[in-house]
Amino acid sequence: MSAAADKGKAIDQETPSRGRPASTMQSEIASPPPRNAPQAHTKTEVPKLPEVTYTAFEKQSVDPLAEGSKRFELSQRLQGQLGYYWSAEQMRTLPIHSSIRLEVYYTAVFETLQAALHRLIRKSEPHILERARCTATRLTNGVMIATYIKLSNTNVMKVSSLSSRKVFVPSADTEDAKRLLLPVNQAWDPPSYSQAVEYAKSLGMEFAAPDLDVKLGSAWWLHTVRATNTFQAIECPLPEDNFTESTAVLFSLFCTRRGANFGAHLFAMDQVGEDRWTDFIVNPPAAVNVTSFFAISNDSNTYMWRLDD
Repeated sequence: MSAAADKGKAIDQETPSRGRPASTMQSEIASPPPRNAPQAHTKTEVPKLPEVTYTAFEKQSVDPLAEGSKRFELSQRLQGQLGYYWSAEQMRTLPIHSSIRLEVYYTAVFETLQAALHRLIRKSEPHILERARCTATRLTNGVMIATYIKLSNTNVMKVSSLSSRKVFVPSADTEDAKRLLLPVNQAWDPPSYSQAVEYAKSLGMEFAAPDLDVKLGSAWWLHTVRATNTFQAIECPLPEDNFTESTAVLFSLFCTRRGANFGAHLFAMDQVGEDRWTDFIVNPPAAVNVTSFFAISNDSNTYMWRLDD
């Protein structure tokens, strides 16, 4: 029995327990590992750059370089020797009133509305054309009333990029204002106007009320026209940064004819001057007033602005 026990003890010392030698297990029991022993990482983290969305309209930042003496520049500014300064006379801003040219304005509105109705109807029977003419007349009277209300709210236009301050205000003559800008042979008839609006809406024409809360106006009404039999252009009598393509398109609503009679000044331009800074629309296509009308009104029949007369 003792020999068998000794043999079994020898086998236990030589046989590994769970894959480890007995000597290793005894050493671990004698000296356990420290509690703060470093743990081995099983995954290596690779640094990544944050995601960036690039755009073609993003401006590259440029570090400004110091040029000249900033101390000297500051001293010159404090002494009033550097920069542009308006004098007291130039600082005085008196509004420049430009009266509406009633006949020119009324005729342009009527011709544009009548042409737009013709394009919507697409028929040439005499009685239909006569109804379009009557409808255009009544709608034009409504536009004149809306124009009078808008002018009464003082739409000021401040001119920039000039050596002196200028403020233009569209206005109307006293006699024209008494008639609400209606011609002498026209009278305001609300029922007839309402019928004309309903008929035009049935054809697909869009309507919108003027925004009377906007007091600061744009310079679209200050555009001028240069026209001959072979050349037509919508021009800027003031620095071009006072105008945009949108103002030129809006003004094209009143350019109803071709050749030398392409368009005319809508307001008195005596105090604006005869300078010509740039051209915005040169040699527009025929019936540009109707094309602009449907493009601006965002009519549901969007194909209408691409049709030819």
